Amino acid sequence: MLEYKIDQSLGVLAEGRYAVRYVAQVRYYADAGGFTPYSAPFVAGAWDFVVLNPVSHNSAIEYYYGTLDHYFLTSNPAEISKLDTGGFPGWVRTGQQIGVVTSGDAESTASSVCRFYGNPAKGLNSHFYSASADECAAVIAKYPDAWLLESANVFRSYLPDLTNGACPINLTPVYRLYNNRPDVNHRYTTSIDIKQQMIAAGWIPEGVGPDAVVWCAVP
Repeated sequence: MLEYKIDQSLGVLAEGRYAVRYVAQVRYYADAGGFTPYSAPFVAGAWDFVVLNPVSHNSAIEYYYGTLDHYFLTSNPAEISKLDTGGFPGWVRTGQQIGVVTSGDAESTASSVCRFYGNPAKGLNSHFYSASADECAAVIAKYPDAWLLESANVFRSYLPDLTNGACPINLTPVYRLYNNRPDVNHRYTTSIDIKQQMIAAGWIPEGVGPDAVVWCAVP
């Protein structure tokens, strides 16, 4: 049985990212009479978590174009409506989606996600997303004619720990897979099963840490 005590209330926390540091000692029931302290040393650690504003949450919907074997992700209501009503023939929903923060939430501590479009004149016809300001700037600097910036803030999301790829405990890792073909395409998913299926099909994981995480999705 786990027991814990909060020594000090933090009150109502404002929207933002926080780290909770804790110190704990293992205790166990010796018998029906009560606790017997465990003699192991105290354990210390920390949890990273985000206080969210659910009003600003949205879903980025995934679509698939079978002939091209391309995936596309969007949270834009006008694009979603046009895709769903046949305005862009060939695209169908996959049933997958990723929780994001709306781009208009100026109070959010989430990072802006940039979106690029691959220039068809350069043999491309796809979109690329990144929550990393450094990566967005690098794409602009290295591929100014090939990858065209459509938006510097298409939606917002949270970055993982850049040393190990860990997300805050209440958010979900997002994985990015690259098709490793001349017709560059990326797929974004929160599903470990889909990630493994794409890797088995030859797609390459991109991201930070051992699990290759690119950003952290909200619920």
